[in-house]
Amino acid sequence: MSSAQPGSDNLIGKTLGQFEILDEIGRGGMATVYRARQRSINRIVAIKILPRALMHDPGFHERFVREVDVVSHLEHPHILPIYDFGETDGMPYIAMRFLAGGSLAQVIRRGLPSV
Repeated sequence: MSSAQPGSDNLIGKTLGQFEILDEIGRGGMATVYRARQRSINRIVAIKILPRALMHDPGFHERFVREVDVVSHLEHPHILPIYDFGETDGMPYIAMRFLAGGSLAQVIRRGLPSV
């Protein structure tokens, strides 16, 4: 894996641990989300990659693990399950179910389907 960070280099086509990055889904203030293939079981996932700089924050790792723990125990049809999380080459990530159809903002812009 190269030393690329979200927002600085393109991760598409690269590998982060067991995940092959396929394309970018979205980008926010704290992370970039990619569509990826989990090579071990050939599953398409959404992988949220946080900036490498966060690893220098002494409390970040504890908050990161706590957030993953809380979200992974939620069972709701509108919350995507977490499949994996960790840090590879200094980049923290969360892999979760991929939901096709775009971001919530894109869905809202398209409007409700006609019945």
